[in-house]
Amino acid sequence: MDLFTVQVGRWRLCQKHKAEFVDTTVKSGLKIFAPTWDMVLGYKDGSVSEEEYRKRYRQLMIESWCAHREQWKEFLRSEGYKAISCYCKPGEFCHRLLLVDIFRELCEKLKIPFNYYGELEP
Repeated sequence: MDLFTVQVGRWRLCQKHKAEFVDTTVKSGLKIFAPTWDMVLGYKDGSVSEEEYRKRYRQLMIESWCAHREQWKEFLRSEGYKAISCYCKPGEFCHRLLLVDIFRELCEKLKIPFNYYGELEP
């Protein structure tokens, strides 16, 4: 798996790097990788801490893996560069970075080569 991260508003950078733009937002993205509205809004209003968000997101992704295992495996094994995206600004706490770690762990367990190339920025 060859992976970048990118802010949704910078999607054009994916073309430059020949990476598939993958929306992982709760608003419009792939639901199997998206957080919930409660998590996002709770984090924004301060009622959900970063630590709580991490725990909840990880549990949500475990449940997603169990329910959509073949779709996850297909995504992890698919060829070409991918850029997972959300609306958070680069350098801020964000689920796309949590997802990178989850993908890394799964690729290791499944013996899939994994490369993370960082955030796409102008």
